[in-house]
Amino acid sequence: RVDEAMGLANLVKWEYDIATDTFTFDDRFYALYGTTKEREGGVRMSSEEYSRRFVYPDDRHFVAEEVGKALNEVNPPGFLSNVEHRIIRRDGEIRHVVVRIGLIKDEKGRNLKTYGANQDITERKIAENAVINANKKLNLLNSVIRHNVTNHLNGLARLMQNMRGKMKDEESLGLISEGI
Repeated sequence: RVDEAMGLANLVKWEYDIATDTFTFDDRFYALYGTTKEREGGVRMSSEEYSRRFVYPDDRHFVAEEVGKALNEVNPPGFLSNVEHRIIRRDGEIRHVVVRIGLIKDEKGRNLKTYGANQDITERKIAENAVINANKKLNLLNSVIRHNVTNHLNGLARLMQNMRGKMKDEESLGLISEGI
């Protein structure tokens, strides 16, 4: 059931051994990345190789920064970290993932491993971008409408001011004065 739930949530798991600089991935992980363990040469891969093959080039620097924070010796047991970044699947498709990183320490408090889960959040990112773009368009439309309404109201006020000078009876002048 855990595997089914992970599939429903687009979650994949991994481990990273600090001493050997080696990730361990499973079939579900490779499926998210559009590949297989056979194509990638097995279930183990160095961090440099993983980054080169799968992390979007513009995102590599902040992924490395977040991993550096996770590997900091002062992190308490139970430390968790989050980072969102883009990945490049084997077919070239760019997807978005959120990575949750946990830390395993030995009895002396030294970092041994990190472990974590990557979740595909591409559909959420597409929806977020659609909302951002819709808001930009609504703000532009609001600005145009406000500008047009203000221009029309100013024109009407000038017209009423001109009419006031041409009116002679008190009732008409009162109505125009109330409208200005």
